[in-house]
Amino acid sequence: MPFDVRLVVATHCNLATEVQAGRFREDLYYRLLGLPIELPPLRNRGDDILLLADSFAQNFSKLNQLPLRPLSAAARRCLLE
Repeated sequence: MPFDVRLVVATHCNLATEVQAGRFREDLYYRLLGLPIELPPLRNRGDDILLLADSFAQNFSKLNQLPLRPLSAAARRCLLE
């Protein structure tokens, strides 16, 4: 039975290094390689954490029918640290 599949995978490890160290199968690595997209960690992406936190707060408030309470300045500083 033929079928068409697209697979999206993510990891925090460098798989090429893991293959060289023998901790990840080389054949699987080359099957998954496809189109690698490098995304820097959130700690290196400036104010993205604040945008995400605001979005999560808005979604939570909406889903639970609660008034939106913006993050305090202290909470924002904490997230940025």
